Formats: sequence, structure tokens, C-alpha cells
Amino acid sequence: WSPGAGAPASVNLAWTIVSTLVVVVLTLRALHWQVLNWQNPLRFDDAYMFYRYAMHIREGLEIAWNPDGAPTYGMTSQLWVFFVLPFTFLPLDTGDLLRLASFSTGCAALAVMGLTVWRFAQSSIIRVRSIALLVTGLPLLAAAKFAYQMTTGMDTMLSLLANSLLVFALLDYVDRPRRRQAYAVGLVAFVAMLARPDNALCALATPLLLWASREGARRWGDLFGLVVLPFALIGIDL
Repeated sequence: WSPGAGAPASVNLAWTIVSTLVVVVLTLRALHWQVLNWQNPLRFDDAYMFYRYAMHIREGLEIAWNPDGAPTYGMTSQLWVFFVLPFTFLPLDTGDLLRLASFSTGCAALAVMGLTVWRFAQSSIIRVRSIALLVTGLPLLAAAKFAYQMTTGMDTMLSLLANSLLVFALLDYVDRPRRRQAYAVGLVAFVAMLARPDNALCALATPLLLWASREGARRWGDLFGLVVLPFALIGIDL
């Protein structure tokens, strides 16, 4: 994007130079944090717990902490172990494969966020897919704390991915308030709960608040998909 065809050539040139410099600086900063994080050994103890659960699943022991123990749920996330599981087949050090799992999930979350901005943005500036992905993901990648969370091997990025999908589903329902979209919101809300239980407040309350705040006639049938469905799935899971 540039200021426009009607802008003076000098303005367009200055904008191009400044925007290119910003992208380069943020990219270099993002690479710096990733290199720094990957050089250090993974010392996040909880991440190795998921690896242990994943290896026992590979051995046919279900979700068990001890090989001869009863199946148990001792994890903060019911879903993350299944994201870690395929990475255990890679010929990598345990810490590296855990990092790769969280890093890959973080990249997926950033992609969903960028596509959400591209799909629902009102400004024509960021309705270009590449620009939407850049303005959404690059500042986060350049932030030290976010870069660190991407390489902890933990379920943090999975939670971000689930919540990003929930935002997309909610905006899609606002844009097209139909029964199918309402059920999609309910399913994603349940997934967000499985990703991390502390997502419950936003995953379960936000759809209800959105439905209650909508103008015009209430679509009571949508309430089942938005609210009742995720609660019913949680009850079955328990």
C-alpha cells in the first residue's frame, strides 16, 4: 500500500522507504529473539511433562503419567499433548521438538490472526492479505516476551490459536448471523476450553454477550449453538 496515485512522487518514495525500513528492522529483531531463544536449552519443566504423556500414548498406555499407572489427566491442556505427539517422531532432541511444536502452533495462530484482519477489516489498507499478515504478526514476533512464549514448548500458543479461531468464528457470526455460524462458534468455544481451561470466561461468556447485544430481533435458535452446545460438550467431556 502507498499513499495513492494522486500523491506526489516524493511522498510515495518516502513512504516506501520508511515502511521498508520498519519491516526490515522488525524482521531482524524477530530473528534475533528466535536465534537467542533456540540457542539456550529448554528449561521449562512443565513442557517435558507433555512429552512424557505423549510418549506413553505412543506406547498404547493412554494418557498416563506412569507406565503402570491408571489413565489420569494431570495436564493444563487436554489438547496440547496431541499436538506434541506427532513431533515426537522427529529425530530431534526433546527440548528442540517441544520448541518446534510450540513455535509451529504460534505461527499458525499468527496466520489465523492475520487472515481474520484481512477478512473482516473495514480499512482498504489492510484488506491486502500480505499486509494484513505483516501488520498482525511481525510486531508480535519482534516482541521479546512473545518470542519467548513461542519457544517454551508449552500450550500457550495453542491457547492463542484457539482464541484466534474463536474471534474469527464470532466475527463471522456477526457478519453472517446464521445457524451454521452459531454452531461453529460453539464448537470453537469448546476447543478453546480444551486448549486451556482458563479460556472458559471468554470462550463461554463472549458468545452469550454478543448474542444479547445484537440489535433487532433475537435469534433464539442461535442461542443453542452459541451457548448450549459448548456447555453440553463440556459436560460430556467431564
